[in-house]
Amino acid sequence: MQLIVLSPPEITVEKTWVHAGEGYETQLVCTVHGDSSPELVHLHHLQMMWYQDSFLLHPNDRRTMDTRGDKHYLTIRNVRQSDFGNYSCVAENSLGRAKKYIEVSGRPGPAQFHSPMYSRYREIYNLTWSVESFPSIEEIRLLYRKLMMNESYQHPGRWHDVILNPPSSRAESYRHIMTYTIRSLDPNSVYETIVQAKNRYGWNEVSDIFQF
Repeated sequence: MQLIVLSPPEITVEKTWVHAGEGYETQLVCTVHGDSSPELVHLHHLQMMWYQDSFLLHPNDRRTMDTRGDKHYLTIRNVRQSDFGNYSCVAENSLGRAKKYIEVSGRPGPAQFHSPMYSRYREIYNLTWSVESFPSIEEIRLLYRKLMMNESYQHPGRWHDVILNPPSSRAESYRHIMTYTIRSLDPNSVYETIVQAKNRYGWNEVSDIFQF
């Protein structure tokens, strides 16, 4: 005798925010837990649906929907500006319904820092970061501040705000690597920085704080 425990679907997503570029291909992935076997899918009458801004999506010449195991894929080829927006994957069976959201955007991805934590110089720090953006980066905003620290508390100083014009990058690359040298720093101190980038679709989310 085989005991089968029925349960409502559960969904996880690999990314809740996906950067895409016009003319390129992008893919959204949702994982449905607990219903991957064909027998359970049939028993539960599992349905998987994709929506964009609350409108049910159907396959067409640019859009395909595939299932491999417990993973469900929405692939969009030759992305257009109208493809940007909020998507949701919905799994439904006889016991319940689950939904997860994914945003597809042309705005730059969040900056990722690549610099070492410690500088080789006492008063200078070379900051390096990368940003993913299919369109050219138009502007960079960099903020940094000193942390006032002792044994009992940590108090941040005021932000120094720097606006940068990014260097031109290769047209075939959507990963932009940038550097900036911060000068006149106090020796033996801790600083923190954040970076924001803008392309023709707007500003990205502010990066995570990076300390050096």
